[in-house]
Amino acid sequence: MLKAQQSPGKFILFAIVLLIATAILAEYHELSWLKYSLLLTVIFILGAALFLMQRTVYKLKRLFSESRRSEFLLRTMIDSTPDYIFIQDRQHRYLMVNKAFAARGPHSPDYYRSKTALEAGVSEEDVLGNPEKGIPGLWAEQDEVVASGMPKYFAEKKMMINGVAKYLNKVLVPVKDDEGEVWGVLGFVHDITDIKKKEEDLEKKDRLLQAVAMATHELVTTDDLETAIGKVIGLLGNRMQLDRVNVYCNVGDTAREYYIDQLATWDSTTDDVVYRCPTSQRTPASTIPYVMRLLSHNKFYIRNVEDVEDEPLRVLLETRQVKSLASIPIFVAENFWGFVTFNDCQHKRQWTAAEVSILQSFGVTLGAVIERKEIEQQLIRAKEEAVFANKAKSEFIANMSHELRTPMNGIIGFNDLVLTTSLQPVQREYLENVRKSAYNLLTLINDILDFSRIESGKLAIDRSAFDPAKLVEDAIDLLMITAFEKKLELLCRVDPGLPTIVSGDAVRIRQVLVNLLANAIKFTPKGEIFVDVKESGPRIQKGNKTFCQLSISVKDTGIGIAPDKLDKIFESFTQADTSTTRKYGGSGLGLTISRSLSQMMDGDLQVLSELGKGSTFIFSLPLEILDDLPIAPLSPITSLKRVLVVDDNDTNRQLMQGIFDYLRISCVVSRSGEEALEAVRRAMRQGYSFDLIITDHQMPEMDGITLVMEIKQLLKGKEQPFLLMLSSLEKISFQRQAEEAGINIFLQKPVKLKDISDVLLSLVNTRDENGSIHPAVPRINSLTENASVLVVEDDPINQLLITELLNRMGFTVLQAGNGREALEILAQHQPALIFMDVNMPEMDGYTTTRVIRRLPNPLGKVPIVALTADAMSDDKEKCLQAGMNNFISKPFRIAEIESAIKLYIGGRN
Repeated sequence: MLKAQQSPGKFILFAIVLLIATAILAEYHELSWLKYSLLLTVIFILGAALFLMQRTVYKLKRLFSESRRSEFLLRTMIDSTPDYIFIQDRQHRYLMVNKAFAARGPHSPDYYRSKTALEAGVSEEDVLGNPEKGIPGLWAEQDEVVASGMPKYFAEKKMMINGVAKYLNKVLVPVKDDEGEVWGVLGFVHDITDIKKKEEDLEKKDRLLQAVAMATHELVTTDDLETAIGKVIGLLGNRMQLDRVNVYCNVGDTAREYYIDQLATWDSTTDDVVYRCPTSQRTPASTIPYVMRLLSHNKFYIRNVEDVEDEPLRVLLETRQVKSLASIPIFVAENFWGFVTFNDCQHKRQWTAAEVSILQSFGVTLGAVIERKEIEQQLIRAKEEAVFANKAKSEFIANMSHELRTPMNGIIGFNDLVLTTSLQPVQREYLENVRKSAYNLLTLINDILDFSRIESGKLAIDRSAFDPAKLVEDAIDLLMITAFEKKLELLCRVDPGLPTIVSGDAVRIRQVLVNLLANAIKFTPKGEIFVDVKESGPRIQKGNKTFCQLSISVKDTGIGIAPDKLDKIFESFTQADTSTTRKYGGSGLGLTISRSLSQMMDGDLQVLSELGKGSTFIFSLPLEILDDLPIAPLSPITSLKRVLVVDDNDTNRQLMQGIFDYLRISCVVSRSGEEALEAVRRAMRQGYSFDLIITDHQMPEMDGITLVMEIKQLLKGKEQPFLLMLSSLEKISFQRQAEEAGINIFLQKPVKLKDISDVLLSLVNTRDENGSIHPAVPRINSLTENASVLVVEDDPINQLLITELLNRMGFTVLQAGNGREALEILAQHQPALIFMDVNMPEMDGYTTTRVIRRLPNPLGKVPIVALTADAMSDDKEKCLQAGMNNFISKPFRIAEIESAIKLYIGGRN
């Protein structure tokens, strides 16, 4: 640029010098002005020409320099790119290639100039194409671009370059002259071999992951582990394009010498799995020490066969034409269990890190599955042992129950027989104590049987219709004597709105309630026990059935339970404190059985307690309502206006108040005799009277009889109210005195709503006294005089007991010690009824019954009642299936024998 700027100055200076020189020359030679002007013009023309020539030369130099620089830059750029770039003419001769293109082979870029691809060493198949293989050929692609005059992209072209497969992306661009004629092509080729390899590696990894996932699913879901292992190694071998996969397990003492057994092998040539090949067993681990040392330290072993360290292994692999292998260890519960080996017989395989990692995870999974299967087998064995032990325990309990019930039958039976005779009061008291002790022992035996049935899942819940209020009251009646003996108040409140009839297992509900009441009585030294029966939630509709949630709570004022002991009381053979077991007795099964029964009936059993202040057990369960009428429907009793209730017990006063509120009768309550007398006086002053006075018997300061006598005296000459006395079981000792005092009616505690309602209705029309309760001496009634009964019993004591009982009922007793003797007797006699024991020598009761049922009538139809110490639920079912008519478990009650006789032969007499 500086030279270009200085050129005009040089030209002007040069022109001035010429002018001066011309002027001097003209002066010196004395030229005319015309000549001088011509000369001057010539000089200027020459100067201008010289200047223009210099300027043109300079521009040409500059253009040439810039062209060389541009060409250098372009060439540098072309040679710097990693892509292949070339230019070919229409005859497929290379006019230019870059360094990357030339670097594919041993030649420089100049080598390719004016040569075709064939002359440059490219394979004929790649250049000319192969239609059978779908290869169009390089020249055909170039000719297509030249003919169309349009660029074209060719994706993922595979070519062999220097014996190596390459994947290329190629763009061919037509090169045109100024007139638009295509004289060649410009090619850009991008090598995507590395990308393609990564894609293939990812695809291979995905296939392998899918195979491992499928293999894991197969291993986890199968029951036959060995077969599953065979399936999964075949799956992995196919997906990984391997030739052989082997699974080996270690056998023997791994601390010393141990062996390698081939568990399974898969071969690609047959695609079959061979299990425990005989020729591949008991291989000493010491023959391949290096491999086993690595694997035992939880490291994988990957080698091409030529690099294998253990010579015996290398020779073996070469014999089997293996070229590459990978071995993955299997650990089970941290112990070296075995290993899996993957063989490639075609190539020296390059195992990727991803492949190794996935195969390692497969080894871990296989180890975990093997461990799980081993644990499952252990659990199965443990379960079988537990089932066997449980069966043995159940059989032991059943046998022990039978053995215990047999002597218990004699104790209770003969005791009951003695109680039917004339005894001194002290003798009767002693025998009653024997009877209570025997039944307590029987209760313990029954608890153990129930617990065993619940544990073994053999206890079934039955459903039948029953009256919930009556069930609760009957359960209370069973334990009233026990409560009375401890001088405890036993109170009960039944919600008047309860449905009359519901569906459920009445036997089991009664069992739970009796257990709760017995516990309350046992652990309450003084005070009261309050039973509250009500609905504890809204009714639920399921289809066309309506269910209520029945809640039965048993509250006592006993010793209570410490907070940290509340959970223990429901455990088997456990009480809140071991000292209570020693002090109060019991098996520790009552609450366990009660909670289990409640849960089996879809209910629950909860406890609230405070040490030293008593406990409340709440038993709740759903019951289907069959009859929604209330247990005590309201009936108008217009003749009863006012009632006075006198009781020193707060809970009982509240109960009575609630009953009369429900019956819509005005009720005044008093806590003592003095308060009651004041209430009567107040009524007299205000001009009204009580229609009914209900008083408790035992009250401090003034008892019920004294109070009645005072009221009679106070109302002397006036209309007397009905007088009703509440008493416990000691009524017999004061009944005459109470009747003389003028008491009209007795009601036994705990007072029941229905009893009160019935009494009030009866009072409307009659003033007759209710029949009194006298204890009766048990007696056995004569039922017949001309019938015989066959007793089949192997135990002499029980044989004597049932014989004595039946004789006193008026029967002729035929005795047999086993089933065979019974059949001999039947050949000569025709009894009206057979009492059949079950477990007997020579021929048991089941077999005997089946034989009898095959006899011709009438012997084949004689009623048979099982009389057995077997008391499990399925024992009764077995008896009925054998052909027996009924089932009575030992120890039996006299009433049960009477019922059976009346049922089967009562109609004949």
